[in-house]
Amino acid sequence: MNLPQLYYFKKIAELQSINQAAKQLHISQPALTKQIKLLENEFQTIFFKRSNHGVKLTKEGVKFLTEIN
Repeated sequence: MNLPQLYYFKKIAELQSINQAAKQLHISQPALTKQIKLLENEFQTIFFKRSNHGVKLTKEGVKFLTEIN
């Protein structure tokens, strides 16, 4: 885990969209997705439920967001 990953996580949670977060963060969507996947792999959980309509925090994602705030 590193600080950029935490910042990315928080931005995605705020916007509920990986695509919109990538635009605001000025990085590519695949690069952002990769960083979140690395973070999820490190914690052996899934933080976001992904759909065609964006993303929503899972129960574990909500807990993680609370802990890092």
